[in-house]
This record gives sequence, C-alpha cells and structure tokens, in this order.
Amino acid sequence: MTLTTDRDKVRMLVGDTDDTDPLLYDDEVDACLGMRAVVTTSGTTHNVIAAAADCAGAIAAKFAREFNFAEDGQNFQRAQRVGHYQALEQSLRARQGGYSQPLTLAGTEATT
Repeated sequence: MTLTTDRDKVRMLVGDTDDTDPLLYDDEVDACLGMRAVVTTSGTTHNVIAAAADCAGAIAAKFAREFNFAEDGQNFQRAQRVGHYQALEQSLRARQGGYSQPLTLAGTEATT
C-alpha cells in the first residue's frame, strides 16, 4: 500500500489496509476527512489523525452490531473487535491535536 493520499494514511492508522475486504468504503473515509478539513488561502488540509479517530469510531459502531455466539462447542467472540476499535479511537483522539470547530449546517449560523 502506497501512502500517497490522506485516505491511505487514515486507512493505515486504523488498520484498514486489505483492499479485498475494506472495513469502510472510500466515501466513508472521505466523509471523515471532509469533516476534518481546514480550508486556507493556500489550499485544503486535513487533520488525518482526527479523521482516523472518527473512522475508528465508525468501525466500532459497525462491529457493535455483531454478536458473540457458540456453536458445536466453539465460541465466536465477534463483538470483541468493538473494544479494540474504541480503544484505538481514544488513542488517536489523544494524539490528534488541533482544535474543534463548531458544526455549521447549511442555512444556519455557527454558535459557540
């Protein structure tokens, strides 16, 4: 995997590097990057670590839908991945730095 784009960097940080079985669609990663975009006169930059934290949270939410079960004397702990991605999200949030910007919806004014 070549890390040429911010999307690639986000995928590397969350461990979503298997092209044949991605955890998130490109559009989902791009949406997280878009929420972490800062537009300046010199262009748009992204807080990649913050976007990766958002993606880790989305992956945890996805896996939270799964369940543990036992069959034929075997236990399948499918939901254990939730804890891993929640911990990863918290770790990335601690590293993200930067600042939070209030969300502004179209047709409304930002409030602080």
